[in-house]
Amino acid sequence: MELYIHYGIYKTGSSFLQYACVNNKEYLTKNGFYWPTSDQDDKMQKGLISKGNGHELAVILKEFRIKDLEFLLQKWINDAKRNRCGKILISAEALVHELVKKDRLQLLEETTKKLGIHKVSCMGYFREMVDHCLSTFKHRGKSGKIQNFEDWVVKVYETPKLLVGFLKLSSDYPFTNQFYYFKKDSRYLLGSFFEEWLQVKSPLLSKIPRVNDSLTLSEIQVLIQLKSVYPHTLDQIAAKFKKLSKEAKANDENLELSYRENAYNLLKDQKNNFEAFEQLIQFREDEPFFHLVNSGTSLEKGEYSLSYQQLNALAEGIHENNSIKGKLRAFKRKLTQK
Repeated sequence: MELYIHYGIYKTGSSFLQYACVNNKEYLTKNGFYWPTSDQDDKMQKGLISKGNGHELAVILKEFRIKDLEFLLQKWINDAKRNRCGKILISAEALVHELVKKDRLQLLEETTKKLGIHKVSCMGYFREMVDHCLSTFKHRGKSGKIQNFEDWVVKVYETPKLLVGFLKLSSDYPFTNQFYYFKKDSRYLLGSFFEEWLQVKSPLLSKIPRVNDSLTLSEIQVLIQLKSVYPHTLDQIAAKFKKLSKEAKANDENLELSYRENAYNLLKDQKNNFEAFEQLIQFREDEPFFHLVNSGTSLEKGEYSLSYQQLNALAEGIHENNSIKGKLRAFKRKLTQK
């Protein structure tokens, strides 16, 4: 039996790949890959953000539950055999945090060997660091909780630490571990995931889902400022921003460049580590793993732009949150969050 683990990382097309897998379970089975069912199947089938079918494994490893690990892996083995498959395929972004811990790797190695899993293959995608930093900030910043971008990059943004963890373990990593360069291209992702890593032909998809559209940095700044006013219902305004098309939004280029320059300066002390990790990445082509794009003239910091449609969405969201229905919703959420 063989185990294949896709661990993300976050903001590198995981939801799209999970969508491709769960909607092609029969195809995978015919090619010898068993894709375990999970409580995330409905989200994955729709192309929504999900924890993946390997999230339970991530939790078990994090909590170091030895007996539960053996039970889960044995269940997957039994299910795979019933489906006449010799390979198990799982995906979960949370696994990346466990696969850089030596004791967790040792536990997984010992358990898989005990259960007769003779091969464990891990893989993850990594994108240019400044681009990844901003993309992650946009995703997490829509909650309004990140009040200071600089502090977040230095103290919270964990990807540099993950890369250092992989570098330290690379010489004696217990499993095969392949790092792929991320490109926002569905054909590229399918080819590298299925054809390069799994060694099977890419499945045909009837549609390409749009997953997790990001807000603009201007919209993120507005939400951060509104967090103190609407701590429990800020997502109502964020949802209205997300519904707007890209064409309906103001040009955010200057603010984007300002953030990009700031992120580069905050991360540049890690440049040696980034360059070392870059040597491990497959399908990188000629693009550097850490660089500053379109820098040059000094940019005004903190200025943001909203179109008429964005201002209208903001006004509607504020009006709804100030209504009796909105205040009641906020009160209910406040009670449930305590």
